[in-house]
Amino acid sequence: MREAIKRAIEKAPTRKAAGIDEVKTEMLKVDTEMSTNLLYEIWDACGRCGGLPSSWMKALLVPIYKKGDQDDPKNHRPISLLSQARKIIESALDCQFRNIYSNNPMQLGFQKGKSTEGAILRATELQHRGQRSIAVLDLTAAYDSVPRIHIRERVRKFLPKTLSDMIEAFLAPAWISTLGDTQERWFVVDRGVPQGSPLSPSLYNIFMDEFAERLNGVSREVADVPAVLFADDVLLTAKSATGLQELLDIASKWGEDRQMKWNVNAGKSEVLESEETKHRTFLLAGRNLGKTPEVTYLGVSLSSEGVTDSKTVERARKAKTAVYQLRSLGVSPKGIHIEKSIRIYKCLIQPRWEYAMHLVPWTPRIQQAIEDTEKTFFAQVFGNIGRKRSKRLRLLCRIDSAEHRRKILALRMLERATERKERILAEPPLTRNVGELQWACRDIAAMLRRETI
Repeated sequence: MREAIKRAIEKAPTRKAAGIDEVKTEMLKVDTEMSTNLLYEIWDACGRCGGLPSSWMKALLVPIYKKGDQDDPKNHRPISLLSQARKIIESALDCQFRNIYSNNPMQLGFQKGKSTEGAILRATELQHRGQRSIAVLDLTAAYDSVPRIHIRERVRKFLPKTLSDMIEAFLAPAWISTLGDTQERWFVVDRGVPQGSPLSPSLYNIFMDEFAERLNGVSREVADVPAVLFADDVLLTAKSATGLQELLDIASKWGEDRQMKWNVNAGKSEVLESEETKHRTFLLAGRNLGKTPEVTYLGVSLSSEGVTDSKTVERARKAKTAVYQLRSLGVSPKGIHIEKSIRIYKCLIQPRWEYAMHLVPWTPRIQQAIEDTEKTFFAQVFGNIGRKRSKRLRLLCRIDSAEHRRKILALRMLERATERKERILAEPPLTRNVGELQWACRDIAAMLRRETI
């Protein structure tokens, strides 16, 4: 444990807000050895007494505005400022947790080497393999609603006693106060995974793994792989409409048993309309699920034929709207230097439209939407001449074309998949053959070389 604490101190990010004890990470990094010994002694004392220092059980809540009415609390994301010393200990415990416990293969969220692109590819591959009855589900306030008693049950079941006892201490009810509250009111929080804790992703995964285990109990006639889970994003997939309803019944029963509420409102939980599902009614938690020709999963639109371009086009159009807001940062013909403007574009605008672009079929709609965004940006920087000569300016500014970026993103993804060939081979039904990936890498690399020449 001592070595784990030392590594956690060395890896801890700096320039982070302190908790109520006002201890910053920079203070702990001044003398790593001394800090390691001090935190180890605190951890050892906590293990003997079965509790934590009072300052570690208090958090300051900072509401971060998202969108909509600023006076509505629902439009703010709560961020908890915890003790940095506590977070160091939790990081060390999380390292031990991950070394001991392996998540269910259906869960791809919060795991090293796995990403949203892998989850999207898995969903589309299962669809092409015949599992065309699909539902996308949403849990209401998932992270804040998890009953801690069920997390404790799972932790005791799968982890050694010394580790589970320490984790349970961090799951004790905490005291929360809003930063800047002049009345200094404190509220007890005894539900949900701890906000801002390095342990929270692992604790949420071990809780959701029980749902995956229940789904694993269905027969192969219903589905080979019944779900794709990425944190709280759930996609159920079956070979028939009857099989999909069986999976939804399991989800309903699990939600009832574990006091988790499915959000059945339109746009949150929906069934993909297809030949198999269009004449059938589907129920989740006793309520009818809506059907739609396209569902959204992890920011990508899926139809009965596979991935579509709808969400990518939508992101490109939103990126165009965001370009107009760059004027406030000084992006204009008489504003900041051109190189800084280009850097801002690459950091703030380009990532908006290139997310998952390499997983979506390239269509004229996508190309047109991205070109409109580029023209708007060049007009913002160079004036009217920028809109008329955007292609030439793109070369001068060393901004890759959208199609070129798409090929680069695909190459990077395939290279990462090839490097992880042991994991790929461990799940043969879910990913393409490693040899095919290697040939695809060579093919894309050759295209990139030709374009460069």
